[in-house]
Amino acid sequence: MKAVINNSEAKPEYIETYSMEDLNLKEGFCKIKVLYASLNPVDWKILSEDSAGKVIGCDAVGMIVEQGPGVEEILESNCVDVSKPVVMHINISSSFGAISEYTIANSHVLINVPEYLSAKQAAAVPCAGYTALQCIVKCGTEPNPDDMNNFLLINGASGGVGSFSILLAKQLGWTVIAVASTANKEYCVDELGADHFIDYRTENIVERVSEITNGDGCIAIIDNQSHRGMALLSLVSNNGFYVPVPGLWDKFKYDGLDLLVRGINICHVGLGAAAYSTKAPLTHTKRHLKHLCQLAKQFFYILGVPSSIARLTGSFKITEIEMADVPDIMHQMQSQHSTGKYVVRVSAEE
Repeated sequence: MKAVINNSEAKPEYIETYSMEDLNLKEGFCKIKVLYASLNPVDWKILSEDSAGKVIGCDAVGMIVEQGPGVEEILESNCVDVSKPVVMHINISSSFGAISEYTIANSHVLINVPEYLSAKQAAAVPCAGYTALQCIVKCGTEPNPDDMNNFLLINGASGGVGSFSILLAKQLGWTVIAVASTANKEYCVDELGADHFIDYRTENIVERVSEITNGDGCIAIIDNQSHRGMALLSLVSNNGFYVPVPGLWDKFKYDGLDLLVRGINICHVGLGAAAYSTKAPLTHTKRHLKHLCQLAKQFFYILGVPSSIARLTGSFKITEIEMADVPDIMHQMQSQHSTGKYVVRVSAEE
């Protein structure tokens, strides 16, 4: 079957002869016919010779074609209709990736694609969308109505996590300051709904935030880029929140005592909690998987209102590509910023 794998040189490679060996599905797992998958930065960040031969990708939408032991009960508890497409986030430590004609997924993380989205649109969501929601939750979900400072700054606002963060934050009542390049100003402000925009290339972020907030700073910052970490930390108001995307926060040094005195909360996020809990009891892993499922349901619930649906389906940028295009696009993603999400068409049949 067709798939995109990590080859022996730790590079993505499209092949048409990938073989998924006949196997007995483990308890709780399903075989999925993939309709669409999507690309995320983590897909190229984890490429290594140690994972040679593994299918790439962690986000997909597809149809359940085979169920392992115990799956029926799990799907019923999550109200999953097996005759309709399901959306999933596959742990990056899994032996089966998303960008192939078939994959294997844990049934605990499967939910049906909401009626207001197409399969292609839903495939863009899991990794970036759920991470964005985790970031918003760390910021307190909704701004405090008794606090005049409801500014949320999103650095790297035009990418996948940034775009979903804007949509979620606006729906929940935040005043959003988007930081990106001028080329993405119309996308972030006019299409996604950000209230303010800062071009990091031509404007001084610290000065502009001080101007926008009347010197109060931001009660919360979601940082998708590491190299401005120190400057951004200085913009967090007392008792505020700084949320770095995984893998970025440790690339700069900060004054722990200053943060303690100011009451600044550095909050980490990561969808891999279930993947990296293998040393814990099995129930611990299942709890994390169930949390991922609840996170998915919460994401689609928050954005399931007319105003957000319109932006998600009409404004959020999705670039559809073919499986054969994936290696070149992944190489491109390493060298330049992308806007929105790349979605891979695996099968046209729904």
